[in-house]
Parts: sequence; structure tokens; C-alpha cells
Amino acid sequence: MRIVYSGTLKTSHIPFLVKVVPREGSGELLALQESVRSALQEPAILQPLSAEEFDHILAGNGLILGVYVEGELVGARAVLFPAIDEGHLGNDVGIPRSEWPKVVYQEISLVSENVRGNGLQKLLGQLIMEELKRRRDEFDYVCCTVAPYNIPSLKDKFNQDWPLAALNKNTEGIGGTSS
Repeated sequence: MRIVYSGTLKTSHIPFLVKVVPREGSGELLALQESVRSALQEPAILQPLSAEEFDHILAGNGLILGVYVEGELVGARAVLFPAIDEGHLGNDVGIPRSEWPKVVYQEISLVSENVRGNGLQKLLGQLIMEELKRRRDEFDYVCCTVAPYNIPSLKDKFNQDWPLAALNKNTEGIGGTSS
């Protein structure tokens, strides 16, 4: 695994590494996701990914960065190169269909309860976009869907200076886009 970043947790001064999650990493991602979900006061605010979805991203259809403390995955962030289909978020936010191949999705952010308060979600957001630019220069738009009551995720998107682009009552999500 290639190291993308190394740092020290603010709250405990323990070192951590940010690495590209390897293709066989879906098992540890699922375990982290379940740990994060079960620690939430309102687990429904996190829309989990399935093993198949993680595998799809890890198979070259996106990118996942992981935060490792003492070899254990404690945080992750994923982007997806979406299929061009009728469910494409570009449709929700008014991006012309001819531009949809230039769209990536910010899929999920996970930070273990044990390391919250260290700015890892924000750091992962910055690092994954930098890594994405290094790997794929043909994207012009980044979209995501956020449940309106998922305050940490909303703050994360607004910290990235993303505008609110659409409200979709069918999925109870808010679409954002950055270009």
C-alpha cells in the first residue's frame, strides 16, 4: 500500500498513516463501517455500502483512502467513478449528459469513534481530492448525496465549499456538486 500522508493524532499524539486501501480491503472496510454505524446515536444517518460496492470501487472504479493507526483501519473515504445511467447524480443537479463522464462521486466517509475529534474526515477529504487529481485529470465535477440530518457530513461538504445543488425528497438526500 502506498503511503499518501503521515501524521500524528491531535488528541493522543499517536502516529497514523493514510494509505490507498488495497483491492482486497473490503473486509476491513465493512468492519470499520459497522463499528462506525453502531456507535452512532442515529445509525440511519449513515447509508452503508455493501461488500459488492466496496469491491466495485476497489476494482478500479474509484479510490478509497484509509487511515491506519498501529496497522488498524480507523478511517476511510471513498470516491466512485459512476456508471452513466438514469440514476446519475448529474441529472439531479443539472449537469448536461455529455458531461457525465467527467463526474465523480464522493461516496462515503468513515471515522472510528476512537479517533474522532482529530480532523480526519476533513483531512481525508483534502487528500482524496489531491490523489484523485493525480490519478484522473478528466473529471470536472464532484457530486454526492447527503441525508439532511447527517450534520457531520453536511459540515464536511460545506467545509469543502460545496454549494447545495438539489433536494430530492424521494431519497431524502441533498445533492451537492463542485466543479
